[in-house]
Amino acid sequence: MLYFICFIEKPGAPVKLKVVDTTKTSITLSWTKPAYDGGSAITSYAIEKREGDEEEWSVVSARGEVRTTEYVISQLQPGLNYYFRVAAINYAGQGEPIEMTEPVQGDKNLSVDERYTIQNTESSTLLSIPQVTRNDTGKYILTIENGVGKAKTSFVNVKVLDTPSACQRLHLKNVSRGTVTLVWEPPLINGGSEVTNYVIEKRDATKRAWSSVTAKCSNTSFKITDLSEKIPYFFRVLAENENGLGEPCETLEPVKAAEVPGPVRDLTMKDSTKTSVILQWTKPEFDGGSIISEYVIEKRLKDETEWSYAGISKACEFEVEKLKELSVMDFKVSAKNEKGRSDGVTIGMVLSWNPPEDDGGGEITGYSVEKRETSQTNWKMICSSVARATFKVPNLVKDIEYQFRIRAENRYGVSPPLNSVEVIAKHQFKPPGSPGKPVVYNITADGMTISWDAPLYDGGAEITGYHVEKKERNSILWQKVNISSISSREYRITGLMDGLDYQFRVYAENSVGMSPARKSSCSSTGDSGVRLQGNGPSLRR
Repeated sequence: MLYFICFIEKPGAPVKLKVVDTTKTSITLSWTKPAYDGGSAITSYAIEKREGDEEEWSVVSARGEVRTTEYVISQLQPGLNYYFRVAAINYAGQGEPIEMTEPVQGDKNLSVDERYTIQNTESSTLLSIPQVTRNDTGKYILTIENGVGKAKTSFVNVKVLDTPSACQRLHLKNVSRGTVTLVWEPPLINGGSEVTNYVIEKRDATKRAWSSVTAKCSNTSFKITDLSEKIPYFFRVLAENENGLGEPCETLEPVKAAEVPGPVRDLTMKDSTKTSVILQWTKPEFDGGSIISEYVIEKRLKDETEWSYAGISKACEFEVEKLKELSVMDFKVSAKNEKGRSDGVTIGMVLSWNPPEDDGGGEITGYSVEKRETSQTNWKMICSSVARATFKVPNLVKDIEYQFRIRAENRYGVSPPLNSVEVIAKHQFKPPGSPGKPVVYNITADGMTISWDAPLYDGGAEITGYHVEKKERNSILWQKVNISSISSREYRITGLMDGLDYQFRVYAENSVGMSPARKSSCSSTGDSGVRLQGNGPSLRR
């Protein structure tokens, strides 16, 4: 029997969930696809709703129905508050949802709401809102009818000038020793004027007073440094417009500026029998700042979506026993310290098989492994001298469907082939983390040299090169500087203009793809600003 072991993760959560239209009985939602698809294409989305103060969620869409990033939810009750959440689905299953933190509702009849006063005469209608709030911002529709003919409507858009509402989806993007990066989405209601600034504050979890981190942040992310690793913190963000500071959005749980370990490395299958597999791996390069206490091993049948517990190991090896004979399994291993568990790292494409029950009267001297793309009929030899009954297949193309076959050999010849099932190749790795902050030196009248550190996390695959971009400080357009991939961690940039401020950013690349770039932000992470002047260059940071 030929075994195939591979791994696809569930996708990440969609982003930027918002309401784009409402009627009396419907609400139109839109969102953006997840940044991480789990190694498999997003096939559909699951949408759920919750009414008012109820705790239970109900499914809105049929499985596989929603294949775009916009959906109209109909048959809603006018005037009721609704919450919605959306999750992405791929081959591995349904990922984490993005959830609305503020309620929305379809058009409601204001004549039955005590907050509104309506006075009608033969020639006019007057609507009064004595206790107006930012939530009264919106589209007001007046319907006129006299029982004869078709009713007529007119509308007016009302903008209430107020401070902004609370920001949305405040969460931690990166946590490392002494450093936390906060990410959030703008308020649903801007208070009638543009949000121009964000204020970030922190609080020691053992105290009641908040202290300022920064009062000037123009982006929806911020890197907080110099935090104590021993103190748990709460964080909050307040949006600001011309009318003042809005309501705060706070983290729900205290956070220590430590982190989980990095992923384990070189996960392989050391040996196997009909009902067991011995896995081995190398410890993470980074332990997160505390001792790795144990490794957690999980397993999953190939056609299932849920992982099940397989065991815990103190060492970098573990035997998974009592497996179903002739089954096809996925395995993953994560490292654990006092902060939590690392990402799950899984075996790449590995073939394993049982030796022939009949050796033909001669000792088995080796095996040959062949592959073919299922779109083609010809087979290609991968290796003709495999000594053991397991083999890691190299050089596969992502998203291509393959089939494999194995032949045993003794001194009398080769056996008939054993064919595998068809399977799609998927990356076992991820894109790398961001490189270090660019440092500028050797500045002349028309150019300069920048250098940077390698990413702390390479995504599990070797860094193949770097890419550099530049922009003028007052521009929003980034321009690529290098033509081909940069193999070193420095680069000379020329052809710059006197008297202009410049910023630079660097991407790392591995076999999976490109890393995030550290864009300009109020924390000045990842970019260096430089001004070239006629009487000599000056470095700005």
